[in-house]
Amino acid sequence: MFAFSDDKATTDFRILNLDGEIQHQQFIDGRVQSMAVSPSGEVYMTKQVGPNEDCETSTIYHTSVDCPLAWEELSSAYDYAFQALCVYDEETLSVATATVPVNIYSKWVGDI
Repeated sequence: MFAFSDDKATTDFRILNLDGEIQHQQFIDGRVQSMAVSPSGEVYMTKQVGPNEDCETSTIYHTSVDCPLAWEELSSAYDYAFQALCVYDEETLSVATATVPVNIYSKWVGDI
């Protein structure tokens, strides 16, 4: 797996084989904050909360490596951001969170 975010808030998501050949590629609107993959091939992703999105809601999406185009919403949280994801086992996803705004010294200004 490969995910790269540019300065325009778009993420280039790729699945590569062990020879480095691209098996799948897509562009995701928004910057991916964290991504984790289970041993069975379930992919979990959360995007960075920012000014171009609903600034008070953070969402975890999931899909399968076999069909990575159908991202489904797994969970949403109001007023805090999902920062990091870790697959503990096939039934447990561990998530680190932070209150919004994540960086109080940033120049981002949300609704007051």
